This record gives sequence, structure tokens and C-alpha cells, in this order.
Amino acid sequence: MNSLEPSKVAGDKPEQDDHLPVVESLLSLMASQRSRFVSKRALRQGTETVMRGGGSISEDKLAAGWQALFPSDRVVRLSSHGLKASQLPAWAKVDGQFVLVTTIEAEGKNYRVVDSKGASRSVTDIGRAVWSLLTAPTDSAEPPDPKLASRAMRAALSEHRPWLLQVGVATLAINLLSIVVSLFAMQVYDRVVPNFAYSTLWVLASGVVLAMLFELAFKTFRLKLQERLTRRMDDGLSTFFLERVMALRLDQRPRTVGTLVAQVRDHESIKNFLTSTTLFALADLPFSLLFLSIIYMIGGWSVVVPPLIMIPIVLLLGFIAKQRLVYWQKQQTDESAVRSGLLFEAIDGAETVKSMAAEWRFSSLWRHVTDRVAEAGMKIREISGNATHMSYVFQQTAYLGVVIAGVYQIEAGNLSMGGLIACSILAGRALSVLSVVTNVLVQWQHTSYSLDILNRLLSIKGDGTEEQSAVSSEPTLGYRIEGLKYAYDPLLGLNMDLPNLEVAPGERVAIVGRNGSGKSTLMKLLAGLSTPMAGTLRVGNIDILQARRDWLRSVVGYLPQSPRLFAGTLRDNLALGLSMPEESEIAAAAAQTGLDTLIKQHPRGLDLKITEGGLGLSIGQRQLVALTRLVLQKPKIWLLDEPATSLDQEAEAKLLKYLQGLDATHTLIFATHQNSWLKFSTRIMMLEAGKIAADAPSDRVRTLSAAAAAGMAPAPSVTAPSGAGA
Repeated sequence: MNSLEPSKVAGDKPEQDDHLPVVESLLSLMASQRSRFVSKRALRQGTETVMRGGGSISEDKLAAGWQALFPSDRVVRLSSHGLKASQLPAWAKVDGQFVLVTTIEAEGKNYRVVDSKGASRSVTDIGRAVWSLLTAPTDSAEPPDPKLASRAMRAALSEHRPWLLQVGVATLAINLLSIVVSLFAMQVYDRVVPNFAYSTLWVLASGVVLAMLFELAFKTFRLKLQERLTRRMDDGLSTFFLERVMALRLDQRPRTVGTLVAQVRDHESIKNFLTSTTLFALADLPFSLLFLSIIYMIGGWSVVVPPLIMIPIVLLLGFIAKQRLVYWQKQQTDESAVRSGLLFEAIDGAETVKSMAAEWRFSSLWRHVTDRVAEAGMKIREISGNATHMSYVFQQTAYLGVVIAGVYQIEAGNLSMGGLIACSILAGRALSVLSVVTNVLVQWQHTSYSLDILNRLLSIKGDGTEEQSAVSSEPTLGYRIEGLKYAYDPLLGLNMDLPNLEVAPGERVAIVGRNGSGKSTLMKLLAGLSTPMAGTLRVGNIDILQARRDWLRSVVGYLPQSPRLFAGTLRDNLALGLSMPEESEIAAAAAQTGLDTLIKQHPRGLDLKITEGGLGLSIGQRQLVALTRLVLQKPKIWLLDEPATSLDQEAEAKLLKYLQGLDATHTLIFATHQNSWLKFSTRIMMLEAGKIAADAPSDRVRTLSAAAAAGMAPAPSVTAPSGAGA
């Protein structure tokens, strides 16, 4: 569930809350000095992300916060000695507080700095180091990385290299200590038993017990390292994958939500594999050679040959099993994604399913898909089980070979009884790692396919790329479209074809047309939620594909036909994506839309609990929440898709009154089927099959309509002006 409920107990104030305004201010000052646009919502979200773990402000957190806002930039550490004006502005630490160094004064003897409160002063010492920016060229955009998920996994492992090194050291100690037991057995059988040297026995036993305690300590240490490593990697990777998936353009995602969720969830299996005890046990594999070397030194070639022969056989078994799993693993993963989609669809549409008594249909589909998942799972278990069992058989065969060869060596006088026991223990230790190898190869087949799915998913171009950095400072904004073509599925033909269209800043445009004519599609294109296949769409003087996303979201307000609410409180839903507005701002916005009635009627007011999807509120109330959210956003362009469909007359009248009060700096485009809204427009545009069938000023349409109603003229028939559309 996507919950907006705060995780902290009311009244608690985490330490990082004290630092949030400071970090926001430092990032905002740097952006202002660099003439870079950053919205309040993006600034707050980036700051909260880097300060989530708590702790004090550091250069690393400032760097992470900046790169969350501008991914193509890099924060670099520079020596303050010989600092150049071209390297400013830069962050520095003065008197224990971070400030922004803006200029060099008095021929390098003084520096002008600005603190987080905006106060400017001159200082002589800015410490030994400053942190400045390296900005990527604007034309340095790279194509989508087809191996982005793989690279993220490698980066996560590389970032935790010191931890992995500690795991390696612990593994080395564990394996060296494990040799002690076999040497102890050899000494007891060869020296203690023949002479009944009990004092020697207890001395050796004491040493072995001490070695076992050290081995236990190292194993415990390694296990804790693995758990901490898993937790740290999970925090970073899960956030990374969620952000990447959220950045995917809506029209390029997988068509079913359940499939998308299942694909994202695949990162869990990858992360679990990379941090699993089984995988870390592979670190023991090189020590198999050490154990075999010791067997050779004790018993000679004839004793070491059996395990040497079995090692490649067991490895071959693992690779064969891996290849046999390819088809069935793909089958299971794909069918599991289908099942997840079916489950999501059944639960999300439960009202319709129950009202139509269609539970049997979903039950039938569920059984069918589950059977296919179970069949694939059975085959996978059968193949992996057989591989494991065969590996065990060959391990036992190798152990048997060591014992048989050892007996002949004893007869030849080349090996003692203690030496044989030591060799058998070491052989068992060396061969036990091979069963782990088989399991790892089997697990890797599932992991590699999941990784391939994630790579394909994340290679889809999303928002927030380096080329999306353009912003406009124009006080009013309109649209200009040239040669735009768009299709949900290119094989089924175009859904939108607009050769030319211009919406002047400050216009009030009503879009009308039959169901399926393309009104909602055009709205999504104008909002930047869908991507044109061809042509250009400019908002102001900016190509919408090159516009910085947080700027676009701040100037364009979009109301879909079916607004979505999320689990949390009413306040959380109203502030969704915004810097938390003041109570007075929320109250004023709610009064404008009529939502204040709901707030006043409920005893919890703004703390009213909202369940997932907004269940518990009527469709009209959800519409009011979404409209109030737009009022709080204060966009320059309003895109309203059927804004009054679910509103009662009183709420609709309030909304119309508010919209009529917007000044000429606001552009308004709305899709409607209601004639009462047409009188509010300055221009009426009719869509038909994704094309502009008619486009005319509202006054002309109203004049012709009135004349037609009086019988003085034929019914109005306005045609698309030249260049408006075909």
C-alpha cells in the first residue's frame, strides 16, 4: 500500500527536522547563484530523502541533495588555497556551519559568504576545502542505459566494498581455523592413542576448543555483517528502483499495474541473492584448493585424486541444471506477473466484480494461471532437487574414494591412521562447498532472468533526464503544437493528429467532442504525461520534452477525470507533492472549492483518515479534494478534464466562480460535455477521432446558437481554421 501516513508519533521531532530548513536553504542558495530553477516541492523532497537517516549536515549530504535535484552535476572537493572566482559559488564550513562562498574580495584575502538564513558577511578564513560543482554540458545526454539495473547492483556492491572485504577476512579466518580439527584428529590417532598421552590430549583439546570458539565468533561476526549489508543495500536499491519506476513515462510503462509491480518486486530476489548466506559461502570455494593441497601433503596423489575428479563433475552438473532451468524459470516468472496483475485487477475492481456476480470468472482465471505457475515451480524443484541429490552422491563417492585410497597408502607405509582420518575430514570440508556451488548456479538462473526484466524495464526512457533542464520565466504561458502525432499502440493507428494548434497565454479554451474523440489524450499530452511520437509541443517557448520536470509540474496543474487519493489523512492528500502548506492556506483553498463543508462536518477535520484509493469518500468529494489540491498548487496553466462531472450544483457554482476570478496570467483549458461551461470559455474546440473538427471563438458560437434557436439562422457549423487541424 502507498501510505502517506507519517511514521513518527505525533509530538516527536526527529533530529533531522532541525536540519531540513538549513539544507534546503543551502541548496536553494546554490541554485539561485547558479541561475538554476528548482521548485519548492523538489527542494523539500530532495532534502527529506538525503536527511532521512538523520545525523548532522555534511558535505556528502549536500552533494547527494544537489544530485537528487540535478543528476548530471557532480560535487567536487577543492582546496581553498588558490580558489578561483570561476569555481564559485561553493559551499564551505565556517565556524562549524556550512555557508555559501559567493565572491572573492580584497585580492583573495577576504571572501563574501552567505549563511543558511541569507545573511551575507565577509570572512578571512573559509577552511582548507570548499565544495563546488562540475556541470555536465547541456548536449551531453546519453541514450538510456540497457544495463541500468545491473549497473545499480554493481554500484551497490562497490559502495559496500569495505564491508565485503571484512566478510572476506572473516571467511579466511574461519577456513584456517577449520583445519585445526583435522590436524587434531591426526595428532590424536598418531601420537596420543599409541602412547596414551593424556596430558598432550588435553593440551591439544584445549587448543581445538579455543579455535572452535574463535571460529564461532568469526561466523557470528560474518553473519551480522551480512545482515547489516543486506539492510543497507535494501534501503538504497529499493529507493533507487522505486524512483526509476516512478520516473517512467506513463504511456511507456507495462499496460497492467500488477505486471509492473511484479517486475519491480523482482529486485528483491536479486538483492536476496547478492546478500544471501549461500552466495557468501562461495567465498569458501578457493579454500577447497587449500584443503586439497593439505590432503596431498598428508596422503599423496592417490588420496587427493578422488575429490579432484569429482569437483569438475559436480560443477558440470550445476551448469547443466542451470541450462535446463532457463525455460521453466521464464515461464514461472512471467506467469507469476500475470497472476499478480489478475489479483490486483480483481481487488481494485471488487465493486464491479461483485455487482456483476463475476467472481466465478476471476476464480477460473486464477486457477488456470496458478496451475501454470505450479507446473513451472514443480519442474524447477525437480531439476534443482535432482542436481542437489546427484551432487551429494558424487561427494559421498569422493569421500569413499579417499578412504579406499588411504587404506592402500597405509598398507604401503605412506600414511598413518590419523592421517587418513584427517584427509577424510578435509575432503568432506572441500567437497561440501561444491553443493553450495550447485545451489548458487540454480538460484542465479532465476536472478539473471529477473535482472534481465529489470534492465528492460529501466531502459525505458523516463522523466528527469539530463536534457530535461529547460525552464521559462515568462509570466504567462500558452501552448504551440506543430505536426504532433500520438498513438497508444502504433499498430492500431493514431489517436491524436494535430498539424498545428496554438493556445495563447490567458485563453479560456473549452474542448468538446464525443466519447473517445481524444479529449483526455490531448489533456495528458498538454500535461506532459504522454509523449508525442512526432512533432513538437511547446509550453511557452520550451519544448515540453526538454522542460525540467519540477518546473513543468509547478506551472501546469492537471485534473484527471478520475482523481486518485492515497492512504493517509486528508491533509496529506491535499499537500501531495507540495511543500506542506499552512493551515490558513488549506482553509482558504477549501473554502474556494467547497471542500470546507466536509472538513467542518467531520470531527477530525484535516486529520480525517483516507483509505487507499479514497474509499469512504464519494466520487464528488474526491473530485473536491483534487480541485483543492490544484488551488494550493497555484499553477499558471489549468488543465481540467471533465471537472464538474461528479459535483453537485453548489460545488460546481463555487468552482466556476473561482475559475472566473483567475486573472489573465492564467491559461485555462477544460474538457467538458456540459453546455453551462461553454459560456465561461473564450474559445471552443471540437475534437473528432483525434483531430480538430472545429475551432472558433466562443462569442461566434454563442451568437450562431442563439440565432438558430430563434429560427433566424441555421444551426452553427464552425470549421477548423486554416492551420488549426485537419
